[in-house]
Amino acid sequence: MAKIPQTKNDLFAQLEQQIQLMEASASSYDDGLEVQAKQLATRIRLFVHDTKNSESLLSQLGLKDCLLFFDTSAALVPGNLISHTGLTAQKIEINSAEGNEIKHVPLIDADDSEFTEDRLVSFEEWWNKKIVIRDLNGRCFTRHDLVLEMADTDGGAHVDGALEEGYVALTRGNSTGWNAIDPEGERPLLGVELASIRQIAEEMLRSLEIRKFDPSKVGRNDSCPCGSGKKFKKCCGN
Repeated sequence: MAKIPQTKNDLFAQLEQQIQLMEASASSYDDGLEVQAKQLATRIRLFVHDTKNSESLLSQLGLKDCLLFFDTSAALVPGNLISHTGLTAQKIEINSAEGNEIKHVPLIDADDSEFTEDRLVSFEEWWNKKIVIRDLNGRCFTRHDLVLEMADTDGGAHVDGALEEGYVALTRGNSTGWNAIDPEGERPLLGVELASIRQIAEEMLRSLEIRKFDPSKVGRNDSCPCGSGKKFKKCCGN
């Protein structure tokens, strides 16, 4: 049976629906269902990951390579002997009934001030170049690494029978070396990958909300990538 191409308006409607779904998963995560990070990873993949057989939603819309993305990750310090978890913080949650809990949280839980225009970067820098986690073994993870491992192999859109060694060390073996001490003793502080994905989702949501474009990638007389139908110079490039 023949396939009918979606129009640009159809694709922009899909974009708004996918944003709503991501916001719902983010809200569920914030309400305590942290496994929703796996759904968030799948949404992020849908937005930006291209393969030889499929084109991401932002690529179909012509947005991916010209859209600027918020990079809220702390910078990796060369020579630092401790692990680097640039998208997360550690937080003590006070619960009088069950005792206090120490956990990894996305940076938005600790500081919401990093979403400023000077933190906007190209997609390539945001997705493939910036190291957001380095564990004690020197293994480095980009946003691309975390999102695709979780979405493609670890329960987002698929569950593989075997997982990548470094990802297992990070998510099951506590290779960042963070530990929590509570009344029951010392325990590994797991979940940094979940909190990191929640922060990446927030970066994407806010980037899509403001839709700032790289003027070096869009001609002033080109149609604005935002879909308004106006020329870039009369719209987002103004």
